[in-house]
Amino acid sequence: MDDFGVKVRMARKSLHMTQIALAEKIGVDRKTIGEYEAGKYKPDMDNGLKLADVLNLSLDDMYGKAEVDKSLYVIEKIYALEDVHQPARSASVEWLPRDWPAADTYFAIRVHGDAMEPVMCDHNVAICKAQDYCAESDYAVVLLPGKYAMIRKVQFHGDMIVLVPVNTQYPTEIVSIQSAKIIGVLKELRSRF
Repeated sequence: MDDFGVKVRMARKSLHMTQIALAEKIGVDRKTIGEYEAGKYKPDMDNGLKLADVLNLSLDDMYGKAEVDKSLYVIEKIYALEDVHQPARSASVEWLPRDWPAADTYFAIRVHGDAMEPVMCDHNVAICKAQDYCAESDYAVVLLPGKYAMIRKVQFHGDMIVLVPVNTQYPTEIVSIQSAKIIGVLKELRSRF
């Protein structure tokens, strides 16, 4: 049993709760609770939040501080740079891979629409590294004045940036480097339905 499993089991027992009762409270089956307690795996963030609430534990106590720091709230739309640095809490949370550098700053944004199909589909979640530059042909998150941020393949031509959708039914946009703000680069794409 790993530390996480021990903490869950001890907290459940201290509340005089059976695995079945805990499972019912968070909406999983009894076997899942047994697997959490045995350390076979940990819950996703949504079930982790429910588990912590029912067991009266903080996420730091339950998971350990380092692991909690690797979670991201999914941003539905970005209208300003502040949305990346201080995202509103959403019901959806994603975990960063354990081997990603903790010093880097990441954000998660939901893909809307079909401009990037078939590479990215509506409701996918893009995990992005926050940075204000990108390489030619990177998929970057670009903020344009008066619009919310979009993910596009980026090409540079002099003092212009070409924002290329994958879906050819959408137009390519050409904007000046001064008016476009690159706020991140795609590092991983996750399918969500």
